[in-house]
Amino acid sequence: MRAYTERSYGEDHILDALDVLSKDILEALGESFYQIHQAEKSLSQVTTRPLSASQQYAERSSPWRRGKYQDAVTLFKAAISVDPDFAREHAALGNAY
Repeated sequence: MRAYTERSYGEDHILDALDVLSKDILEALGESFYQIHQAEKSLSQVTTRPLSASQQYAERSSPWRRGKYQDAVTLFKAAISVDPDFAREHAALGNAY
């Protein structure tokens, strides 16, 4: 059994720490350096950096699935106000409209 740790210097750096951990785990599983970097996209490229916006994105899926569309739209807008560049939320809001 192995254990991996990485320090995050604040909430805004959690994704950076997870990137380091994921690379360490892939290397331990036998992935080559070339394979890791060939397919690499940092978490900050595929999600939003503010943790609160990510949490709002996760929370909004529940009202949407229950048919509470207006509640979900309110959460979409709240996540966008935290991170205006959060493309996934803009897409979800566009789909809602």
